Amino acid sequence: MCYFILHQTQATKQYGSSWVTDQNGHTIYFLRGQLSQYYYQLQIHDAKNMFLAEIKQLNTGIIPRFKIQSGERQLGSFGLALPMHEVIYIKRLNWVVFAHPKQRAYYIFKGRQVLLHSSLNQHQQLEINITQSKQQALLILIIAFLDRYQQTMMPLTLTQKLQLNYQQLALNPTFNPQFKSKHPVSSITFKSGEYHL
Repeated sequence: MCYFILHQTQATKQYGSSWVTDQNGHTIYFLRGQLSQYYYQLQIHDAKNMFLAEIKQLNTGIIPRFKIQSGERQLGSFGLALPMHEVIYIKRLNWVVFAHPKQRAYYIFKGRQVLLHSSLNQHQQLEINITQSKQQALLILIIAFLDRYQQTMMPLTLTQKLQLNYQQLALNPTFNPQFKSKHPVSSITFKSGEYHL
């Protein structure tokens, strides 16, 4: 059993680095990416800043899809509904994630084997326990991604989620090559403030 703590940046920050420490407080991994309301991408690097794997958004829609890859090699993919499903199946890896978004508790299974379970500690950080050390970086990446995704999406109303879906499809050059800068800037108001997309 391997024990880690995920130190996430604030959910209101669209960019930044998070890091993962072991039980002795040593930094083991860095997480970097763009987890804004209109595009999701997260990478995991080791302590020497070597790239290991990433999750990238493939498309938009009511159930946007994401791929997990290491370099050019695709490792898996999954879809997330709005709001996030409590059960998520990761193709290719054949992993099943049981998520409790409000409690920020997560389990990852392969068959009947528990690969990972995590929950919040008293400092509001994710404590992560992993039984499959060979794939621990990938497991941590998935949990870090899902945790940030749910923090970003849960405050939104249904109307805001539908508006966000339109903005992703129409205004983001990642999904719409015809996008031009002449499109008007739009905004969404959150409980924590206003974000301009």
